[in-house]
Amino acid sequence: SNGQKTVVFQGMQHIGSEEFYKSVVFDLEQALADGYTLFYEGVTPVDGRPDLADWFNQTLRGSKQDLSA
Repeated sequence: SNGQKTVVFQGMQHIGSEEFYKSVVFDLEQALADGYTLFYEGVTPVDGRPDLADWFNQTLRGSKQDLSA
């Protein structure tokens, strides 16, 4: 904290149990209720590479549909 704002990092893992992800949801909902602003890292396909976008959507999102719109 700098005396005016506090930064809190949420632990994360790419592969985890259902209980782990439920605890993350609980933590984030509590942070929102406490007035925190959430910032998060996103993963997106490479611009200008529709072949990679199709792979990304199917492999990582589980659908060929572009869910970023």
